[in-house]
Amino acid sequence: MTNLSCSVTSCASNKAHLCARHGISVDGLQAHSPSETTCSSYQTRLSAPQNALEGVHPAPETEVRCAAITCRHNQGEHCRADSIMVRGGGPEGSGTHCGTFAAK
Repeated sequence: MTNLSCSVTSCASNKAHLCARHGISVDGLQAHSPSETTCSSYQTRLSAPQNALEGVHPAPETEVRCAAITCRHNQGEHCRADSIMVRGGGPEGSGTHCGTFAAK
């Protein structure tokens, strides 16, 4: 699994810059830069159930499914980077991206 840290504090799954989900998905099939990827698992805190994070103790290790076939860390649609950073988070999650994306 990949160590994931997340700076998208508007995401319902962000807890102390870790992800409370067991896994995330990154989109950006033909991406050439981090800004062309998105965290498709993003859900705004306002639209998520208010008790979504109660009792959840996130760990840095997170399964990362990745559709960015142009990334050097993508192996069989799974991220094989040792660690990644999800960044961004404009209105309604626009601008979330995999800050660790590296083109092949």
